[in-house]
Amino acid sequence: MKVMEALTQLVVGMSKLGEHLLKRKVSGIIVAALAFACGAGLAHTLKSEPRATLAAVAPAQRTDPARAEVSMRDTPGGEAEEEEYGTRELQEWKNLHSGVALPLGYDSVPSWSKMSESKIVVLPSGRTLAASGDALYMLGADKRVVWKYELSQPAIAFAYVEATGVVCGTAYDNVMFILDASTGREMVSNFRNGRAGYGAVLKYGGDMCLIADALGGYNAGHRSGEPVMDGVTAWRGTRMLWHVDVPPDAELQVVGSKLYAVTKTKSRILVKEIKAPKR
Repeated sequence: MKVMEALTQLVVGMSKLGEHLLKRKVSGIIVAALAFACGAGLAHTLKSEPRATLAAVAPAQRTDPARAEVSMRDTPGGEAEEEEYGTRELQEWKNLHSGVALPLGYDSVPSWSKMSESKIVVLPSGRTLAASGDALYMLGADKRVVWKYELSQPAIAFAYVEATGVVCGTAYDNVMFILDASTGREMVSNFRNGRAGYGAVLKYGGDMCLIADALGGYNAGHRSGEPVMDGVTAWRGTRMLWHVDVPPDAELQVVGSKLYAVTKTKSRILVKEIKAPKR
């Protein structure tokens, strides 16, 4: 009814406009052109009205793109999972042809923690060190659990130092630890508050391990003043030997007896040798 009323008003209006223009001796061609333009606008309105009515109803039936993405990630065999791990058939094929599954308590691993990012190290003795969820496992040569070390957060990195018989490691929430490799007994543990974090763990010098300090949290959003350096601490067994500063956000690399820091900025890749104290 509203459309018919609009059409009637338009026709009446055009008639009056035509009479007015003709009295002013305006060409009939112009009148026709105006009438065509207005008619076309009305036709567009008539076609658009059903779409406007549909749009008012449709949102209740639509799927939120953000929810759809989460749903896809959470659904086994979804597109996101398939892109990262391959099809379900490929995953089953890998499980069939890739050896023995380690007994790592998979059911206790949080959904956000990816098993594909876990660190596994096979030791010279045939034993295996493996991180899974909030725990570090030592498995025997028969792949049975020898000991399990519970962590408050997932492990970041760890290293086995054969010369001193220890396992040095770090975990999220600013945690570091040193364990007796034969029993899993905790020998050193440290937790810190603040925006610092423990990071990489590297074997060094045959009988030492290096534990990195990541202080980038203090530099986040840096606006003024001097940024803080990261650091690295050397341990021999349970004894802390030295600590030196390293460039912020650097990747540490051990080459023989030398230590290097590789830094990647927006416009540069830089390499710096870190002079370690002699002990």
